[in-house]
Amino acid sequence: MSLKEIVEPIYTQIDNRSARITNVVIKGIDDVATAGTNTLGAAGNLLAFKIGDSAGANTALDIVSTSALDTRDTGNGVRTVRVSGLFYDASDSNFRKPRDCVFKMNGTTIVNTGSGVVSGTNLFCAVTKIEVVTAGSSLCNVGTITAKATGTSSVFNILQPGHYSSKSMFYVTGSKEQLLLKQIHISSSMATAATIEIFEQDIDNGLKILVDKLFVGNSHSDITRPLNHKVGNQKALYATITNLETVVGTNHISANFSAVSI
Repeated sequence: MSLKEIVEPIYTQIDNRSARITNVVIKGIDDVATAGTNTLGAAGNLLAFKIGDSAGANTALDIVSTSALDTRDTGNGVRTVRVSGLFYDASDSNFRKPRDCVFKMNGTTIVNTGSGVVSGTNLFCAVTKIEVVTAGSSLCNVGTITAKATGTSSVFNILQPGHYSSKSMFYVTGSKEQLLLKQIHISSSMATAATIEIFEQDIDNGLKILVDKLFVGNSHSDITRPLNHKVGNQKALYATITNLETVVGTNHISANFSAVSI
């Protein structure tokens, strides 16, 4: 077998030219360390999702910003956002299927129904992404935008200011999807030592396993760790960050999972 024959199939996977696979990069970016255990990249929040497959297990979301500039039609910040995730399809064996819903922002006032929904259905069991669709002169969101289960404090995902799309290390596979997890890379400049734990959790019964655990020292570091782990269907994959000492100084961390969706 020639070198060309070996390299080209790998390249087609990297470039997403194979019809059978899709490459996935799951990012987590935080510029502030928060005491306790939080989802990496979720701005000091531990992200939630619905566990259980009973009919009606989906939840409506409250979408809101911390800035009045993130307002529909005339705001200088983000005007509409797309929320992407999964929903339980009660009409089809409760399979978890992809769903998008576009919301018109109303600043610090919650939107969840009626004129606040541009398109799609506001019912989810997990939210994997929030992204800007349209914006004013800032070309991005000015405030922090959260998607919470309606009427609760349970945060399903978060879009930090200026990020354009959410960068939280959280991903849920559908009923017909598996994820081949290749590696994690972490680049950090931390004044506070912390530990990173990677979990796979069953969204039916809540059982979870620890995939790996890494330690980030109180200095600049770059870590690449092979994972070689397969995440089955209907599983949540996420990374948490926990401070190992009192939070001090300036803390920046950027991490990503490299994976293949099949």
